Amino acid sequence: MREVSEPVDRRRISFSVERILHFANFFACFVEKLSSQFVELVVHLVRPEKRRVCTRYAAEYYCAVLLIPRAEFSIEEPWSVPPQCVAAPLHRSTNGADPRLPTKVAAYFDDERLTVIFTGIDDDVIATYRDHDAPLYEEDVVEIFLAPDKITRYFEIEVNPLGTTFDAVIDSRDGVRATMRADLGWTCHGLFAAIRRAGDVVDTVIRIPFASLERERPVDSETWLGNFFRIDRGRSAADEFSAWRPTMKDPPDFHVAAAFGELRFSQ
Repeated sequence: MREVSEPVDRRRISFSVERILHFANFFACFVEKLSSQFVELVVHLVRPEKRRVCTRYAAEYYCAVLLIPRAEFSIEEPWSVPPQCVAAPLHRSTNGADPRLPTKVAAYFDDERLTVIFTGIDDDVIATYRDHDAPLYEEDVVEIFLAPDKITRYFEIEVNPLGTTFDAVIDSRDGVRATMRADLGWTCHGLFAAIRRAGDVVDTVIRIPFASLERERPVDSETWLGNFFRIDRGRSAADEFSAWRPTMKDPPDFHVAAAFGELRFSQ
């Protein structure tokens, strides 16, 4: 009986060892795959700006909050950005890619006004309009959308490279251009705009009185909604549409309230 049972025991032992080795190999492969997926997930979470358009609304991968600190305005250096400000880059509004002509926007506030400063490269300035409320968007322009109270009603302010201004109130119950109504009869009283050009760098400072927006000076941590834009028309290059929070619309369309980010005031 021993001669018969001994080979059987060996086969059983061999079979058991084989199963153990197979399980160990499977477990090692599983851990390796899981680790790889985890590392990939961590990279996506830590560096979302490297991910391209792949979701229903890809603007979520771009800066969603702009901190607006309290600082004093200097009439001697109106284009100066206070050190506590963090300038945010603009992206192509249609797909979130880097624009050909880079632009940054920074903002701060004092007792009476919100100050917004655009700094951008412009190798071919196109601006002829000098009348208030002219269609500045047909040429080079920077734009500000501000919704202090509710997203269905926001203020639109534009300034071209000549310092000409445009202002309107937008009522948009659906948050889209198709059903919005623009009131050009509204005037931003006390609006201040100034332009500085040095080579191909254009600085635009815009000061907006809180009173003209029917608001008091914001308190600490108060949050508005809004967006910032730039249009660059080109003679030798294609027109370019840039946004702080890309609207992901092609053809370009800035009037997409769902793309607004948070503007958070800080004392």
